[in-house]
Amino acid sequence: MPLTCGQFRDAVLETDANGVSGVNWLKHYQMLWADDGVLHIQSVALRVDWSNERFKFTPARFRGTHYWHLVAPSYLRRALDGDVGVPGPDM
Repeated sequence: MPLTCGQFRDAVLETDANGVSGVNWLKHYQMLWADDGVLHIQSVALRVDWSNERFKFTPARFRGTHYWHLVAPSYLRRALDGDVGVPGPDM
């Protein structure tokens, strides 16, 4: 059963899940889940350092970039208020 704000005793901002390509960065991921009364918040990042040899033949406009996905504050608020269900860790 999904948890609501009053049922969370803590919240954890998980370490960024790093993607290594645009395809991986754009795929669906679980941004929120609850485990034993703890709300987990997941972000996803795609970082392409300018000096990374792996991307030396990539067009310049894609190099030296850092993209990041994090749950929207309004969606997080709705989850905390119980308007959006927060799944368990196995969802």
